[in-house]
Amino acid sequence: DYIFFKAKDETSDSDLALITFNLPGGRGTPDRSQPLAIDDNIDLNEDIVTNITLIGVDIENDISEGEITIIQTPIIGKVVLISANLESEHIKTWKYVYTPMVDFPFLEDSADESLKYTITKPLASLTSSEGVIYLTIYQVNDAPVLADINDVNMNEDESIQIEVEASDPDNDLNISC
Repeated sequence: DYIFFKAKDETSDSDLALITFNLPGGRGTPDRSQPLAIDDNIDLNEDIVTNITLIGVDIENDISEGEITIIQTPIIGKVVLISANLESEHIKTWKYVYTPMVDFPFLEDSADESLKYTITKPLASLTSSEGVIYLTIYQVNDAPVLADINDVNMNEDESIQIEVEASDPDNDLNISC
């Protein structure tokens, strides 16, 4: 048997890690021949590129020929495959990079989305139930931007009007001069 785990703090998650239990005599059952696609929950901040690991497991058989199919892609961001690794005879991982949309217009403090996938063992013609990666993207307050102001020449004791341009992608903007 296996336990997948990860460390998590207020801003990010580690990659998944694995503990393997070798049980004497095993616990083989007929319904364990189908591969498994493992679910995960990932919290991340907007504008931050994050690695996501998708996991395929076959408790009783070799999964080295296992293939992944993404059946629902994220909407707020995009994923790109960076590697596929055989972790053991029974576990295969696919590492993706998730890039959230820059300055996503949040309606709340966070937004949720998901990625769904299946694992197929082509030689056995078996496909897993869908695995779901639940993503929660937290809004990060971006600093306001003040446009450059050109140098101005003026005479002493005169007044002058200077146009100031500023923007804030996350909030209404109040300018005071």
